Amino acid sequence: MIVDGKKSLEVTNLCASWNNKSVLENISVQVEAGKIVCVCGSNGAGKSTFLKAVIGSKCAGLKIIAEKGPVINHKKIDNLSPLEKARLFGVLWQNEGTVFDYKVADVLLTGRYCRCKIPGIYSKNDRKIVEEVAEKLEIGNLMNKSIFELSG
Repeated sequence: MIVDGKKSLEVTNLCASWNNKSVLENISVQVEAGKIVCVCGSNGAGKSTFLKAVIGSKCAGLKIIAEKGPVINHKKIDNLSPLEKARLFGVLWQNEGTVFDYKVADVLLTGRYCRCKIPGIYSKNDRKIVEEVAEKLEIGNLMNKSIFELSG
């Protein structure tokens, strides 16, 4: 997860449950702007649930309670419009059902979709930003690889 530009992320005492089964209890985190954060844990530890809670995802059976947050740049994420959320967060959930042979660069470009003046037409600046992000994440060498060549 990268917290963009001048934005900062804060969550205090986050609790989440799936169908009334507690998954996360009292999770608190503060992330400074411009920092890269890795969410690690074993299968079933709640990583995806945490990310869904942070981005304000609405899922059947998911209940989220937080003392404060999730908040980004002092704004409650639940109060942001879908477009504002799209400009702050880019999430690609792993899905085994992908049928198109996308290159890594193409997938990363989809994170810029909400900023296109013409939907689906990416500017030189969009492509430059994607290259910069790939270098920052040290995945520049993967940009021309098929997503089917990557391990989950």
